[in-house]
Amino acid sequence: MKALIFALSLILGCAIVSCTDDDDHQAANFEMEFADLKTDASGAATTLLTDKGENLSVVNPIHGLVADTTYRYIVVFVRQTGGIRISSSAPAITGDPSPFHNTTVLTDSVQLQSIWRGSHYMNLTLLVWAKNKRHAFGFVNQGLSTAEDGHHVLHLLLYHNANNDVTAFPHTTYLSCSLKNFQDQLSSGRDSVFFIINETGKGPVEHRLAY
Repeated sequence: MKALIFALSLILGCAIVSCTDDDDHQAANFEMEFADLKTDASGAATTLLTDKGENLSVVNPIHGLVADTTYRYIVVFVRQTGGIRISSSAPAITGDPSPFHNTTVLTDSVQLQSIWRGSHYMNLTLLVWAKNKRHAFGFVNQGLSTAEDGHHVLHLLLYHNANNDVTAFPHTTYLSCSLKNFQDQLSSGRDSVFFIINETGKGPVEHRLAY
């Protein structure tokens, strides 16, 4: 069961939550990004690193986090002099792909809204239908293969245990699958990632993305 530990602590319904009442900015100025939030020695998230490689100072830090730690969040923010102001944020479920040896791989269906690669992550936005049960997610590493033209392919599968929950209400859920452990095995612009997701009404769908 060790392979599941990184993904079993989630609670569904990670809706974007407001952390400021500042309404002075026009909607067109807002940006929404999956990003790494880095905390300082006091546990305040003072730095935001976007998947585009931007290192931005947070002028209204999120407090109460673990000191000197990196968190994965989806963040809505506005750029201003000296950095960014966070308007709203929600944690993303994050983990490394695991082989999941000796573990039953469950693939309860989800409704995929978007999937893309950002820096060292595969980012997913899902609609998950639930009522009051805890759901578990994980990323299954199904191995590397070599295509006929010589490029390498990483095969991933989305693990989802709905815990026999009732499909009552839609919850927007954010996930980031880390690809950092494959930097020495995959080359950008040459290799690919095949990600299988059991989608509601469609069954298993393979999404092919460039690494």
